[in-house]
Amino acid sequence: MKRYYDPESGGFYLSTVHQEIPQRAVPITLEEHSALVRALEQGKVIQLDENGHPIAVEPPALPEPTEQELTQQRIIEIQQLLTANDSASVRPLRAKAAGTATDADKARLVELETQAQALRSELVALTNPESFEDQSQPEQSFTKQSFLKKCNWLRMGKN
Repeated sequence: MKRYYDPESGGFYLSTVHQEIPQRAVPITLEEHSALVRALEQGKVIQLDENGHPIAVEPPALPEPTEQELTQQRIIEIQQLLTANDSASVRPLRAKAAGTATDADKARLVELETQAQALRSELVALTNPESFEDQSQPEQSFTKQSFLKKCNWLRMGKN
């Protein structure tokens, strides 16, 4: 039984199984086939060497996300956090509406609203930075630049 690797499809072919083997397919040994399959399982990719023979190599590094991609990721994250914030507000709001709210319920509502306001401010800054730059308290403003700096910091594991 002969084994082949086709660089165009990235597939392996066996002469006893496949009736048609692509012309561009490269013959490989059982040992090479096994090694290539193990390498694929470990996250490597197969490419052809200078002689046209398949070899396993580390995949190319993923490109760094663009500013626009990071911004979009953060917008989605903020929207999810706001939804979670709304869900967390339901119980203390019910207690308040029923007149049974405790001091802890009231404090929790204040805390959740403070968080929500900060998230909404950041969302405004990310979706419309020009209208947000005129804030009177610049140390609390969120800009794309400060957001990107935070993303890079978190990506390096410094949270």
